[in-house]
Amino acid sequence: MDDMLTPDAQWTWYLDTESSALGLNLSNRWYFQTAYTAKQLNNSVESRPFSAEDSQYYMEAVESLLALKSTLTTAECMQIALNATAYYCFGKELSPKSWYFDQHIPRQDELRLASLVANGVNANVFIVEQQGAFSVCLTLMPIKSKSGKALEMFSPVKVSNQLLNATTLLESPEHFIKRA
Repeated sequence: MDDMLTPDAQWTWYLDTESSALGLNLSNRWYFQTAYTAKQLNNSVESRPFSAEDSQYYMEAVESLLALKSTLTTAECMQIALNATAYYCFGKELSPKSWYFDQHIPRQDELRLASLVANGVNANVFIVEQQGAFSVCLTLMPIKSKSGKALEMFSPVKVSNQLLNATTLLESPEHFIKRA
């Protein structure tokens, strides 16, 4: 965890007017652009410091990803965690989209990483938040749903918990860090 970005008082959320994407100013020279544009975010997006709650969510997400038996690098874990934190803090409320995926599989409580089956293919997702019988997830790879809708990496989707299959192995996709 030596290479991990650790939140500090200088981190600030902002909406980049040029790209219309949510960003995080990490220092005077380092910026992280999330995968989310203004239309995917709630109306409370404003320039504000990275709060203690944001820091706690981010650190828990990174630690849960690093604890997995995976080929993810620390940088990839941080990218997932920063996007998950951004959506947790600013994402719009989603309607369930369970019909996008193939089968109902029993799941374990308190998952952070899971897989969904879309068109017979296992697709990894990161669970941002559990909301009763549903979970808000971020896709960790491009997915083509049963209905034919293409979901890009880090697309938010709300699905029935019955669709989530526990997974502890995550392969590092070849296209991973391209959005950062």
